[in-house]
Amino acid sequence: MQALPERIPIEKRAALAVIAWMRHQTMAYDNLKIARIKGERRAVRRSLAQQSAAILANYREGRVVTENCPLQKAMNKLQ
Repeated sequence: MQALPERIPIEKRAALAVIAWMRHQTMAYDNLKIARIKGERRAVRRSLAQQSAAILANYREGRVVTENCPLQKAMNKLQ
């Protein structure tokens, strides 16, 4: 019998979902022209995830967020 795959904890799934949402809503990912080179899309996604994580860290640490913040702009559109 084959072992069941390990489930990703809910906290990790939530964090990944936020990063994915940010990639599409704050980074213009859907309009990027990404070269059709093996691994290029993954590299772009990794870079955007790092940028999103830095933005989220500012919020978590209570730092002042400027009006130019891409997350703030995306959230304002939802209101």
